[in-house]
Amino acid sequence: MTDRQAIKENLERAYQAKLAERAELIGIVREVAEDFAIPVSDLVGRDLRRWVTDVRHLAMARVYTEVEDASLADIANLFGGRDHTTILSAIRKFKSKGDAA
Repeated sequence: MTDRQAIKENLERAYQAKLAERAELIGIVREVAEDFAIPVSDLVGRDLRRWVTDVRHLAMARVYTEVEDASLADIANLFGGRDHTTILSAIRKFKSKGDAA
């Protein structure tokens, strides 16, 4: 096998893995949106109503906990290109709620 062939095969595997991860992320977001009867566009958009942001934070934290290979930047991009610190804030929000229970 030549170097070029090896690179092509590795690239294809990495590409397929990233597509599968993205599909998993989107699936979780759709599930949360359906569970709370909220449009996916609102969940990943800029809607600032409190109940929408609460559900959005829940979805962010759920994606983070369920998809181990997803980076904070990947999750942030999924939610409308937000900053990775927004994802951290959502995670901390639910971590602190768990500690208080």
